[in-house]
Amino acid sequence: RIRPDIKKYLLDFKRDRRILAKYSGDNSKTKGNIKIVFEEEDRIGIDNVLPTDISKTLIALVDVHGQKNDGYDYAQQQQNSPFTEYELFSGIEFGNAFQMAERGIIGVNAVEAYFNTVTLIRDLMVDYLKLERHLHFNYIHLIKRSATDDIDSRPEDDLSHPIHGDNCNFDPESGSCFQEEPAYTFRDWTATLYLNSPTQRGSFIFVNG
Repeated sequence: RIRPDIKKYLLDFKRDRRILAKYSGDNSKTKGNIKIVFEEEDRIGIDNVLPTDISKTLIALVDVHGQKNDGYDYAQQQQNSPFTEYELFSGIEFGNAFQMAERGIIGVNAVEAYFNTVTLIRDLMVDYLKLERHLHFNYIHLIKRSATDDIDSRPEDDLSHPIHGDNCNFDPESGSCFQEEPAYTFRDWTATLYLNSPTQRGSFIFVNG
């Protein structure tokens, strides 16, 4: 049974998805809570997707139960972050969150918010991109990155995560991305949702490959 507040959230999100579809193609339009920030071929940036209370629930979940360098191998787990010494990295995969809720470690409401959020983001992608086939989840990860005390000495070319493709191997010299192992070639689409507003420092960058 869905709690009344989550049910209202679902209905509001469905309303905003219809609004987004109506106004897609004109990024000067803002309706409801959703705002299109940028729009390119097969790529879109959207703001104000989640209500504040849901975002706070998810942030609290990873703050309390996130594991250091979750999802990476043992050697990377011994560092502050898998890719840079200037950040602290923690995370919790959805499967682990579900199991912790079964054991009573995490509240069911937090896991519901986690699941509903990723499902709605998936549905939003399907609607906007007009995908004709069902889009399945391959990997879901709730993560937190925070700066270390020496962040001001961080070099400009130090990245939180190397430039990469989720389903191909990126070659920085040629600018090409090759769909071959060990890349996850079976992946088709990627979505990233920022929970804090505004994001502090740094930029999210795209490259053509």
